[in-house]
Amino acid sequence: MAVDQVKTNMEALQIARDFATDENVNEGRVEAYAETWFDARKDADSSSPTDLRAYLASRFEHP
Repeated sequence: MAVDQVKTNMEALQIARDFATDENVNEGRVEAYAETWFDARKDADSSSPTDLRAYLASRFEHP
């Protein structure tokens, strides 16, 4: 999916689903994080798909 900015909740959820598949993590949990991220960032300057994927990756890092 080639978008410069995540403009809708549906775009955020699709990116999250792709992330879950790529990283083999729980899709429901990823979607919840993506919805929270979208609600907090939808008016921010840094709301690209790369920003969302980086946020999701940070939520699934293991110590």
